[in-house]
Amino acid sequence: MISSLQILPYLPLEHSEAEQFLWEQFRLHYGTKVSSQRLMELQERFKKERLDPLYSFFIALEGEEIVGCIALSPYDQRISSLRLRYTEGFVGEIGRCYVKESLQRQGIGSFLFKQALQRAQEIGYETLYLHTHPFLSGGFDFWKKRGFQALFKEEGEWQTIHMERGVED
Repeated sequence: MISSLQILPYLPLEHSEAEQFLWEQFRLHYGTKVSSQRLMELQERFKKERLDPLYSFFIALEGEEIVGCIALSPYDQRISSLRLRYTEGFVGEIGRCYVKESLQRQGIGSFLFKQALQRAQEIGYETLYLHTHPFLSGGFDFWKKRGFQALFKEEGEWQTIHMERGVED
């Protein structure tokens, strides 16, 4: 574990390099699976989400260097295969969880998730949702260890695994 690690809420004026870290990690993990048009759409979505008072984005700092990030946002009903699942209750979505590759498996992701979970409790979310993909090395196992259960897996190019857990679990 890194001794000087800090988990902080993202403040655009103080942590301007956080967005660069986020999109570098995104490209590293998704490569050419995401078109440049889709990447621009995701970047625009990130800008809009930041305006929502229920949106939280945390960064992990090792000294002055950003080494990880995670987002918590209200689930927005955009996934058609989940439309009937989340019709009641207050659901938060975990996303954009990245840790610098050379520092993975040192507890940074766990600390980021603990901060997001604490924020989810403060907001009053009842359920947390996320999705991952088999090509994201270690993602599925990481989330299972944090209490998420697989709901179902969509086949096709992305093989999206939808997962959830209670906030108080």
